[in-house]
Amino acid sequence: PPQNPLKIDLVYPLMPLWKEGLFGSLPKKKPHPDATGEYHLITRLQSLTDTSYILYGLHLIQGEDVDIIMLGPKGIWVFEVIYLKGLIRWQNGEWSKLNSTRRLSVRHQHQVEKLDQAFDAKWQHASNEISALLRENDSLLKNIPSHAQKIRGGLVFAHPQGRYDIPPGCPFNWGVVPFWIEKFQSLPAIEGMNDYVIFSIMDIFLERHRQIAEIERPRSMMNHAEKIVVTADENIQKWMENNMIIE
Repeated sequence: PPQNPLKIDLVYPLMPLWKEGLFGSLPKKKPHPDATGEYHLITRLQSLTDTSYILYGLHLIQGEDVDIIMLGPKGIWVFEVIYLKGLIRWQNGEWSKLNSTRRLSVRHQHQVEKLDQAFDAKWQHASNEISALLRENDSLLKNIPSHAQKIRGGLVFAHPQGRYDIPPGCPFNWGVVPFWIEKFQSLPAIEGMNDYVIFSIMDIFLERHRQIAEIERPRSMMNHAEKIVVTADENIQKWMENNMIIE
């Protein structure tokens, strides 16, 4: 008699194959100079977990993109990556940079450069827009706990030659790459943050990205699922034919 089909690898789990279709790769050519820091952070985050998903450079806001979103059992993390060397200072809401990495002295004060970009305001704006986007889809997320929709993360300083003069009590979260890695590892998974919730939120983000970036022919994970099922069915049919089993 033929082997029992349930005791061989004929009927295999399809969900892992479908999840593999979500995996992408970073562009070989970095899109801008600051991408070096973004690539470094993504590489470190990828080594932490195989149950979270990293979304890079999504256009969720008209006219700008979000550096990195990490979505998984530990919630929604949004990172604004800064890749600047020298001494980066925040004081009274203003950012500046001292181009020399040497100890501060009076004769080096003229090297201070005021930075036009408010990194904390950009992260907060992205966080607010993402929260608003989730609220717009409250019918889809009605069964998702509100604490699972909380936005975590902050500013990530990724340059190896950077130093930072940011006083305690500043109104934003910041740190270098090792700080964020430790922070992520220290937090437990959020109750209720399962695959259904994760993929529902991911779908909301990707649909908004498709609209803003005007992607006409997006890659459909529904079509990918259908192909996997068809292939599995063909394998079963071939096995039945080879073993002379007639339906």
